[in-house]
This record gives sequence, C-alpha cells and structure tokens, in this order.
Amino acid sequence: MNYTQRPYRGEIDVPAMLALSQLCTTPQNVYDRPTTGEMRRLFTPLIELTTPVNEKQSWQEASRDMSSEDRHRALTQRFTALWEDANGQVVASALIAQPGCSLTFQVHPQAQGQGVEAEILAWGLAQTQLIAQARGTSRDLWCRCHEGEQERRSVLEAAGFLPIFERDLRLVHALAQPLSPVSLPAGFSQKLGVKQGEFDTYQELHQAVFDGVSINMDYHESSAYLETSESNVPAQRLFASVGFTQLSSWQWYAKTVEPF
Repeated sequence: MNYTQRPYRGEIDVPAMLALSQLCTTPQNVYDRPTTGEMRRLFTPLIELTTPVNEKQSWQEASRDMSSEDRHRALTQRFTALWEDANGQVVASALIAQPGCSLTFQVHPQAQGQGVEAEILAWGLAQTQLIAQARGTSRDLWCRCHEGEQERRSVLEAAGFLPIFERDLRLVHALAQPLSPVSLPAGFSQKLGVKQGEFDTYQELHQAVFDGVSINMDYHESSAYLETSESNVPAQRLFASVGFTQLSSWQWYAKTVEPF
C-alpha cells in the first residue's frame, strides 16, 4: 500500500498523533521520550518559524526574541512529519526532538513492514542534513531501538545506522506498597529532586561522575529516571537491593550526516 508523507500542520494533527502513540505503546517503550505529556507540551500552538532552515543567520533572526523552550518547540514542530493512507488516516509520525538530533517515530501495526520505516529514516536523514547545512558541521542522527524490535533494527542497519556504546537497561519499582526506610551514614541527609536554582551545582557533579556528560533539567522531571548501562553491575545490584526489576533493554543507533 502507498502512503503519503506530509509536514505537521499544527494543532489539528495532535489528536491523531497522540492516538497513534498510545496505540504503539508497549511495556518496553512506555517511558520512551517523548511521552504523551511531553508531546502535549511540545505541540502546544505557537508562532511558527517560516525562515528557510538552510540560512543560518535567518534562523537566528527568526528566533531571537523567543525563549529557549519556545525555540526548541518551534523547531521540533518544524521537524515533524506524518504519513497517511489513501483515506487520509494517519498511519505513522516522526519527529526530530530539539535541541538534540534524536529521531522518534511510530508506525501503526497494520502499516508496519510495508516500507514506511525506510521512508521515515530517509526523511529523518534529509532533515538532519538541513540542520548540518545550517550549522556548517556534520551531525549525528540518533534513534532508539529496543531489544525486541528486530524489524526496526534491520531497517536502521540497512539505512547505514550503527549501534553506539552498549545496551542500556530500564528498571522499574512498583509503588503500591510502602517503601523501606533509608538509613544514611552519619553526616548525610536526603532531599527530594533537583530544583532549578541548584541545577548548576548538580551539573558539575554529574559531569565529574559521567566523564563530562551533561544532563538537561527536563530529564529530572521525567517519570523515567532510573536507567543504567548493561555493564554497570554495581548499579544493577544497588537497584535490585531496593526492589527494582528490569523492564527492558535498548540501544542507540546513529548515523553521521555531512553538511552537503
């Protein structure tokens, strides 16, 4: 069956995108970003940027008066596409979340394996090349692949994407029962969360622990915050000791796109 690709048209598309996302949700990907709540935030109506993406100065001028959050939302909406069947029903959607370069997509179960996935990757790579041209440097397009998504893995590899790093594990803890009290060493205290005013200090600590890698504030606000690499056995033992169990494993795939 042939499907037609079109750009995101605005708020009118949100219900169909949310319905498709919920239909494609599994226990393994339920915490994948963007979640339903994050999608509602990302696609809140705003003034669209109409400047061509291959003109770096024009992008700067168009977004000069926007907050960083609005700018990222505007760009994410610009880098969003949908695929429809002959009846105009949305069968797939894809977006490249900003400010990074991470491709997220969902395909209706009845449309899977019919070539839509390959079209989505081709679209994602073309959009990434526009980003690379605007910035004048190569960019990596990333895409998450869960262990059980063998067809997605095959499509990614056929398009030249390569697995990066090692697999990550997602662990969960049921909250139906009261949690065991925590006993801390003398001189230590516990507080909940990282607030905006404390973020710079926390960022320094995070970079020191994770070899200079930074983390965005919105990650702390996500409902999925306990993840670790497959090789991090001490962390897995720690999580297991307080009742966490493994939910899924996944891996990032990436492909470098040159600015030409």
